Amino acid sequence: MIKDRIKQLRKELHMTQEEFGRSVNLHRSTISSYENGRVEPPENVLNIICHVHKANRNWLIDGEGDMFAPERASKEENEIFRKNLQNAIGRLTDYQLAVLAEIAKEFGK
Repeated sequence: MIKDRIKQLRKELHMTQEEFGRSVNLHRSTISSYENGRVEPPENVLNIICHVHKANRNWLIDGEGDMFAPERASKEENEIFRKNLQNAIGRLTDYQLAVLAEIAKEFGK
C-alpha cells in the first residue's frame, strides 16, 4: 500500500516525519496521516515526493520496480513537476511568495 511505501521511503532516507514533511513542503501531521492511511496522498504530492527524493513512481504507487528511480528523470516527469510547481506558486499568498523569493535568493548565492 502507498502508506507503507511512503513510510519505507522515509525510513530509507533516515528522515523523521518532520524532516520528510519539510522536504516536500508538508506538515509532519500530514505525513503521519499518509503513513497511517487516514488520508490518501493526492497525485501532485506523490509527484513531488518522487521528484524530490528520486523515488520510482511505479514503486511508490504500485510497489513495482526499485524504490529509487534512475538518476536522470524523464522529460515527462520534469514537465509534470514544473506544472505542479507553477500551480503551487500560483496559490501562494503575498507573504509566502516573499518568503519563497528570499529562499530563491539564497540558492542563487
